[in-house]
Amino acid sequence: MALLLAVEHRYVEVVELLPAQPEVDVNARNVDTEQPFFVAAALGDEKIACLLSEKTGIDLWIQNSSGVTPLDMAAHMGHEGMVKILLDKTLEVNLCPDDHSTPLISAIRSGHVNIVNLLLQDNRVDPNVTDSSPSTPIHHIEEMY
Repeated sequence: MALLLAVEHRYVEVVELLPAQPEVDVNARNVDTEQPFFVAAALGDEKIACLLSEKTGIDLWIQNSSGVTPLDMAAHMGHEGMVKILLDKTLEVNLCPDDHSTPLISAIRSGHVNIVNLLLQDNRVDPNVTDSSPSTPIHHIEEMY
């Protein structure tokens, strides 16, 4: 839990040191089942996310208790730099866990046009993937107007 606290408080120097300790679990979760990398993505802390993504055993696609992934959270929060990092480091960009949405739909629903454009520039992002409602990104755009 020390690593998670260091990420939450953005103690970069501690985040650099802790993962090397054998007793530190780089995927330890808090009560919301969020692990250090997920928290870095939610905060938009690109430096910490890059540090963590290089650590052996880190799960870049870990989901919290609601099924939200780091990419989905970063898109929802409007963290453009974090979305770029995650697109470079992850393979699955259309994940839609139960009762949730895709990163593209999250960006649309949150009104982050720059992230919508960024996601659509990635040829792996499928604008036809539906969320749990099931609605496509276009349906969500239509609902907004």
